[in-house]
Amino acid sequence: MLISPPLVLDSDVISAFALVNRLDILESLYREQMLVLDQVQIEVSKYYKVGALLSNVINRGAFQLGYLDPLGKDGWEFANLIDKGCFGQGEAAIMAYVRFRGGTVGSSNIRDVLRYCEVHGLPLLATRPIMFDAYQRRIIAKGEACQIWTDMRRKNIRLPDESFADVVRHFTLGDVKKHSIQRY
Repeated sequence: MLISPPLVLDSDVISAFALVNRLDILESLYREQMLVLDQVQIEVSKYYKVGALLSNVINRGAFQLGYLDPLGKDGWEFANLIDKGCFGQGEAAIMAYVRFRGGTVGSSNIRDVLRYCEVHGLPLLATRPIMFDAYQRRIIAKGEACQIWTDMRRKNIRLPDESFADVVRHFTLGDVKKHSIQRY
């Protein structure tokens, strides 16, 4: 569930779904509520297949293309985060954007982004809860979700669980903070 639109996507979330040809899941869940910043588009365009799929969904209007304001607070924060050397261009851009313009950080690079999101009270949504939400909302059936998860793992996408059954257990039986704005 998207707490605060738009969902500002990082390259890892885009790649996870694009590499298994399932950007349609993001479209079904967050139609016209997704933003891809130009720094992320540049990162993704280094990978032909992912870049081409992303360009198609942007051209169709399913994902919006956005920009930081180089002289605004978001632009200054982006430069500050890059200068510190702790974040990649995409992570720094989406966190700076969401901090000063609103939205939800869409990243599965939890190690890098979670602390920043917690400190600044930013909503965070990763691949695992996106897949679970798609299953819960019946956008994908359980067997299909299991296959997509397996396909993502075969593409060497870093995921926190071995199987989609583990994802379901995590969100239904696990120690998930039910009221946290960071879902990962």
